Amino acid sequence: MYRMVVSLSDSQQQKLRRVAAAHRVSMAATIRNAIDHLPDVADPEREELVRRALEVVGKYRSGVSDVSVNHDEHLAEIYMDWGGDEDGEA
Repeated sequence: MYRMVVSLSDSQQQKLRRVAAAHRVSMAATIRNAIDHLPDVADPEREELVRRALEVVGKYRSGVSDVSVNHDEHLAEIYMDWGGDEDGEA
């Protein structure tokens, strides 16, 4: 574990003290927890997933103009089309 010196403003220190006390942990543990919950600035894997998702935006057309308003009804229709036999099995 690395030791660091961090300078905080009075209000930051007070907030850190309150949060640590509320969770009954040390201020150092509170800082470590906060850092653990920060998003990665550059996550190449996530960037690739976002890029791939954005590639399909606008690529396909349903021919229906009200999908954004009535998406639940359209989705229910699709599920009904998948259907199954009379016993409810696919």
